[in-house]
Amino acid sequence: MFSVHKKIALITGAASGIGLAVARRLASAGASIIAVDLNGSEALAATGADFRSADVSCEETMAALFAQIKQDYGQLDILINNAGIAVDEPELSQLSLSLFERVMRVNVEGVLLGLRYGAPLMAEGGRIINTASLAAFVTVPAYSAYAVSKAAVVKLSQQAAIELGPRGITVNAVCPGTTRTPMEPGDSGEAKLCQRATALGRIGEVADLAGVYHFLASPEAAYISGQAICVDGGWLHGAPAALLDLIEE
Repeated sequence: MFSVHKKIALITGAASGIGLAVARRLASAGASIIAVDLNGSEALAATGADFRSADVSCEETMAALFAQIKQDYGQLDILINNAGIAVDEPELSQLSLSLFERVMRVNVEGVLLGLRYGAPLMAEGGRIINTASLAAFVTVPAYSAYAVSKAAVVKLSQQAAIELGPRGITVNAVCPGTTRTPMEPGDSGEAKLCQRATALGRIGEVADLAGVYHFLASPEAAYISGQAICVDGGWLHGAPAALLDLIEE
């Protein structure tokens, strides 16, 4: 079940965090991994991935990357647009256009360029998975640029699902909740909130996410497309007792 054996998978943002966990998972299942990031890592090298350095927000770089991939591999079976950034943001009234645009360039344009240049290389019946975020659906102060960028990723995924469906290509977005990565340490304020706000009462781990990407990349997910799948420990759909207890504290 969930076979990706001998499939060719390209993953952006693969040197650490969620991207690295997915690269490890798919490599262990027999896929050939093309790993894209600004810089590599020892952990990534240990997976045996074919590392390619690229800035996902630069169209010229992405066009050249996928042209080289076509020459080297011919086609892709799996494309995971995972690269993204989060920055310290002020509240909306103080948010600068330059900071907003910086986040959009990586988080939205990076996915758009992956779709623009990656989709033509996809095999019939291929799988595209874009990393969005629970922030696309849950609003908190001082999160505007990131939240808007991830909501855009959800919509891009839906749009691509409609347009690529005739080729049997599925496109879905995975929306992680707070997850322990180099970008989100486990002792942050958000991580502490997560312990109260999620039904499961803990921060997410990359291992909680890797299996979801694996499933969506597999033949068993052939009839799932255009979906935004929240992997959030139950944060989205209610206020657990631990959060309500704060009212009395």
